[in-house]
Amino acid sequence: MSFLNFNSNPEVELDTLKQDRMYYYKRILYLSFIAATLIFLPYIIYDRGIFLYYGDYNAQQIPFYRHCIESVHNGSIFWDFGTDLGANFIGSYSYYMLGSPFFWIMCLFPSSWAPYLMGPIFILKFMTASVFAYAYLKRFVKNPNNAVIGGLLYAFSGFGIYNVFFNQFHEIIAFFPLLLIGIEELVQNNRKGLFAVAVMLCSMMNYFMFAGQVVFCLIYFFARSMNSTFKITFKKFLWLAFESVLGFAMSMIIFLPGALAIINNPRLNSGFKGMGAWVYTKSGNVYWDRILSIIESFFFPPDIPSRANFFPENGARWASLAAWIPMFGMSGVITYITARKKSWISLLSVICFIMALVPVFNSFFFLLNNAYYARWFYMLILIMVLATIIAIDRKEINFKKGLIINGLVCAAFAIVLGLTWRDKDGNYQLGQANFIDRFWVYVAIAFASLIITYILMKYYRGKKTFDKLLTYVVMTTIVIYGSNHLFYGKLHSWNSDYMIDQAIAGDEVMIFEGEEFFRIDTFEDSLDNLGLYWDVPSIRCFHTVVPPSVMSFYPKFGVTRDVGSRPEAKYYGLRGLLSVKYGVIETSKINKVKPEGFTVLNEQNGYTVLINDDFIPMGFTYDKFMTYSEFDKISSSSRHIYSTAFLIVPDEFADEYSKYMTEVTFSEKGSLDYDDYAVNCKLRAESAAESFEYDNNGFSAEITLDSENYVFFSVPNDVGWTATVNGEKVEIMEVFNGLMAVKCEAGANTIRFNYVAEGMYEGIFITVGALLLWILYIILNRKLRKPENKPYAFFKEDYFEEDYIPYNKKEVYNKQFNNVLDFTGSPPETPSSQPDDQNNSEKPDSNE
Repeated sequence: MSFLNFNSNPEVELDTLKQDRMYYYKRILYLSFIAATLIFLPYIIYDRGIFLYYGDYNAQQIPFYRHCIESVHNGSIFWDFGTDLGANFIGSYSYYMLGSPFFWIMCLFPSSWAPYLMGPIFILKFMTASVFAYAYLKRFVKNPNNAVIGGLLYAFSGFGIYNVFFNQFHEIIAFFPLLLIGIEELVQNNRKGLFAVAVMLCSMMNYFMFAGQVVFCLIYFFARSMNSTFKITFKKFLWLAFESVLGFAMSMIIFLPGALAIINNPRLNSGFKGMGAWVYTKSGNVYWDRILSIIESFFFPPDIPSRANFFPENGARWASLAAWIPMFGMSGVITYITARKKSWISLLSVICFIMALVPVFNSFFFLLNNAYYARWFYMLILIMVLATIIAIDRKEINFKKGLIINGLVCAAFAIVLGLTWRDKDGNYQLGQANFIDRFWVYVAIAFASLIITYILMKYYRGKKTFDKLLTYVVMTTIVIYGSNHLFYGKLHSWNSDYMIDQAIAGDEVMIFEGEEFFRIDTFEDSLDNLGLYWDVPSIRCFHTVVPPSVMSFYPKFGVTRDVGSRPEAKYYGLRGLLSVKYGVIETSKINKVKPEGFTVLNEQNGYTVLINDDFIPMGFTYDKFMTYSEFDKISSSSRHIYSTAFLIVPDEFADEYSKYMTEVTFSEKGSLDYDDYAVNCKLRAESAAESFEYDNNGFSAEITLDSENYVFFSVPNDVGWTATVNGEKVEIMEVFNGLMAVKCEAGANTIRFNYVAEGMYEGIFITVGALLLWILYIILNRKLRKPENKPYAFFKEDYFEEDYIPYNKKEVYNKQFNNVLDFTGSPPETPSSQPDDQNNSEKPDSNE
């Protein structure tokens, strides 16, 4: 493990490097492994081999991974009855994991192993981010160890540590540097194909975040083109465009069905009005809490998600508002920008800072959605890290100005927020933070980091021990602040024993009797997604990406459906409508919830299990119906009672339904209470299907009717469903503003619903075609490449590119103009691509 040693003699280390081209890759790999292991392993050991956290991570990530691995093993990749009322499997989980290489690694193991693999996979993700960041950064520094430092700073930045809460974003963090590597390799070294692969991977891993990456890459290309050393020609520009399209096409197997599944999601339909597009506002006033919290996020370690501390009213509790660079904060960035004002890195950084502070520009990274998110900051952080390590690498750049400005900003926040009295619930408290002790810990880490940076830069920079000291100090800072962040998060978690014994292991303990299809309900004040943990369909589901029909169904009954389906117990009518047979309440909380129509059945594993006396099996009929417009006249809080009395249908189909049922208007509905609801549930149950079974492709039902009628199924009506009755294709009708019904004949009926995700087969076809084209493209490129035009070796550590060279503006303008018009692809001569010391000698900055 010589790569972990820091030789005081640079010639000795260079000799070692010549013998092992992977020398620094091994160093960053092992250092990132050590840092991530030191952060996660204590918590994994404490929680009996499982990494537990809090909030969304516990409620979504662990059950999602186990559920999806089980689905892949079973081949259940079409319609998923385990998610909410049912969901398009690819559409619902492509946002979270289906395009992730890490997920497919986990699929090599039994699904029961998933909770135990979460921690090790997190370590692997941090390692991957570190290595790819290093691979990008190393081309811009003379000392490869500074790129190693940069890789650690990027992977373990405030954004990376913050988003342990949102596990799915770490795929994006890890692979994003590949996009920039792809651009650099094609333009600077004529390496074909890599950019297309990077586009494919990033597009597949998260279609929504990919939109932001496209915007950033366009800005990056613009800023990078301002540099005289960027060997862009019109021909290479066309190759970049071609590989962008090709890579995007290769991702269609995941991207197309995933994107089509959310295209009608109401959460996407929001824009800006008035001055809110240009200035963050709240109730018509400038939203200073948000503006200042954005600025603060660059200077201090991040607050934990959902517990905003510096500015509790910033309205960004889950926005991933975190951009701190461990130890350096903004000192390196400020140092670089003030020393290299004309650098492309400075230009790109300033553009991004402006975009972060202007709402409409910030929304460019999120398809112009007006909901505030900072989930693109990881891209800016990579550039900030680049600026920081170049400032370290170029010894002529003085850190003094950056440290002073960073210190003054930190001091201003610390004094104003920490030493101002506020009235909190009638009691005066010194400090504006909700958790004042945490506030001062963050302040202490920020100032200690600046002091250590000052000492290193003033007294050790340029000395033989500098690399070793810098690495050790950065590693120590990362482990301390990262562990501290996770510790604060776990303080808000469910009890670990509860999570392991009652949630994760509940599928082996909880027993729900009944061969027929049914759903459960875990009511209020319970851990979200217990149904997914126990592998039982449940109406209570915390999931952002579900069929749009689910998002429209619940509001019809006055139930909010944004990020989760959580109908309160008072809406008891929905339990009958949705075939809920069992209720589950923690025994210690049994007196908090008293659901109507449920009686206690038994106690299991710390839960009281209740049975629904008004259970209706899946697939039943009505003898009366009401149109949407008439139904809307009923108070939203009472509509659930009428859901088992009348089939609720679109107004335009009233004539059709009137052939088989009696229409009821608002004035004719009468006043119903629980007793009426119970009677109606019994009537519906008597008309229910004799059998209902679901499988990987849909579901089947058998029902016998006295007369022709519509049969209702509480399954979301999603694009991709087809239905047959007795082998004949029939039209699927939407009812209840999002669920389904089909017309059946008098007598025995065999009903079959089949589902194929919209765009699934088209996506497969496009991906296969694009992959074949990519292979042909690579083969032809290798055959037609001129022998003398060899790309530089990917692991060649003596390659170095100057980030900034003082130049004559007119001369460079003419050079860039000529390069763009050059169709030959011949790169212009620049000193940046030459590895010899003469061409790459350090030049004093003209601004110093």
